[in-house]
Amino acid sequence: MPQDLPATITEAREVDMGVLPGLLGYQLRRAQLIVFQNFARHLVDDNVTPTQFAVLELIAVNAGLSQRALAAAVGTDQSTLVALLDRLQKRGWVARKRATHDRRYQVLSLTEAGIAALARLRQRVATQDDLLAAPLSAEERATMMALLKQIRLPR
Repeated sequence: MPQDLPATITEAREVDMGVLPGLLGYQLRRAQLIVFQNFARHLVDDNVTPTQFAVLELIAVNAGLSQRALAAAVGTDQSTLVALLDRLQKRGWVARKRATHDRRYQVLSLTEAGIAALARLRQRVATQDDLLAAPLSAEERATMMALLKQIRLPR
């Protein structure tokens, strides 16, 4: 039987963590868990994931975006993206239309309901993001963002 995981990351503080606190990957994973917990807490009524929000945002700001380009932008594979788009389409937020120049190509767009949902989600995401960054000064936040953008997959 699997053991229950701590309700929050903070419950693990009494455990000797060995070399883990000095590992960048470990600290990034901890931060990701906290970010996802915070996202879920503040957007529970919307029943949307961080990836779904990202997909809506990318479709909104990139007219005529292809599924292939979208998958690359969110860092997922095509089949996972198709399932995600299916869910967003069932909610009435995303429309897919075959391109006239190439029938293999699907043009993605937000529906009116998707545009309205994204406007609401943008406000909620900004609020929860500000809460996450509250312990940081504006300069620290800018530095953190700049440093995170430099992380790339090693060759």
